[in-house]
Amino acid sequence: MDIRGFTVHEVWVEEASGIAAELYTSIVFDRSAKKPLVMLSTQGGMDIEEVAERDPGALAKLHVDPLLGFQDFHARRLAFDAGVDADVIRGVGALLTRLYDVFVGEDALLVEVNPRS
Repeated sequence: MDIRGFTVHEVWVEEASGIAAELYTSIVFDRSAKKPLVMLSTQGGMDIEEVAERDPGALAKLHVDPLLGFQDFHARRLAFDAGVDADVIRGVGALLTRLYDVFVGEDALLVEVNPRS
């Protein structure tokens, strides 16, 4: 499959599972700040632009110093600001850390986990 000039070599298909909650998260390179911007919301499954417009507080945002990198305290801060349930903060932190590793490792401008996509 060819998507905008990029060839997709593999597609992972997995059995659907019961989902208690959906989160949206992304890391984008913020050109004006010259830093990665990590965003997290508990309102996944919706158009994130609409969520941010309707309720700006529903989207937690944090710039990451590229020299320091993404740290555990960044994950906790984002999870707290987004209102993530306490029992999943550690797992969300692990996801954000891996997502940041992908962002840096692939020299990406955007990585995103959006259940609606």
